[in-house]
Amino acid sequence: RVIYNGLQRHEFYESLLADDAVDFVYVGELRKLKGVDVFLKALAQQQSVSRARAIIVGSGPDEKYLKRLARRLGLRDHVTFTGPQPARTAFVRARCVVVPAREESLSYIVLEAAAAQLPIIATSAGGIRDIMGDIPMPLVPPGDVEALSSQLRAFLTDSGPYLRRAAQLQQHVADVFSAVMMTREVVDFYITDLGAGAHRRVQAALAGDGQRFDAHGACADGVGLRVVAGVDGLLRPALERIVGVFEDGRVWRVVADAGGVALVGGVACQLQGLQQLGR
Repeated sequence: RVIYNGLQRHEFYESLLADDAVDFVYVGELRKLKGVDVFLKALAQQQSVSRARAIIVGSGPDEKYLKRLARRLGLRDHVTFTGPQPARTAFVRARCVVVPAREESLSYIVLEAAAAQLPIIATSAGGIRDIMGDIPMPLVPPGDVEALSSQLRAFLTDSGPYLRRAAQLQQHVADVFSAVMMTREVVDFYITDLGAGAHRRVQAALAGDGQRFDAHGACADGVGLRVVAGVDGLLRPALERIVGVFEDGRVWRVVADAGGVALVGGVACQLQGLQQLGR
């Protein structure tokens, strides 16, 4: 089972562009793996058709090389390197986000750009394909300068299709990549995939002289978890019912009745801050 990263509700919005917004923005680390050199070459290749402008947001080990490459390609007046900035700040400065990665996991910048309803031109590297779902995004083969340049020209010629796909992608990401969905999937995994066998093993291990701690609380969807401390001092999950899943900013918790946090995190069941309790 694959459980995707999730975004909070406040991360979904429609980005308002600055008056001096340029055409394209790249946000990320400046290194070869991210394909920034491919983006610069593609941008230079289409300059004879449209004098597009771009900003490069970020820093990294290849920053000096990329700046030299931009000058060598004749992009001195068309590309600005800004250094690191928050993604939300960078998004208001350009009409389209470019993700030219040669390799990528589940790209968080793609999720953030999609949540901001920004047009995206991206490669088909790694988890980027998974984010797009059934949205007909014309993803570019990694490292293909000509294909990327063609997409840049297509956006500059007619941004309408890109804007329509951006609206569709925002809704798709809200449905599939929300923090609420991520948390439900994690809990469901522990209940359905691990629950039956784990519960029997825990009960057998604790038979006779186990020490028990029960967490209690309210829950929205009725799935359950019990945390058990054995005589050996180890904490073990007895998956019986969800107890008190609350939203606290970026942290989802199962709250213990003794005031301690029994379960912390949005992507894994990590037992933290809970000591062995007496009989």
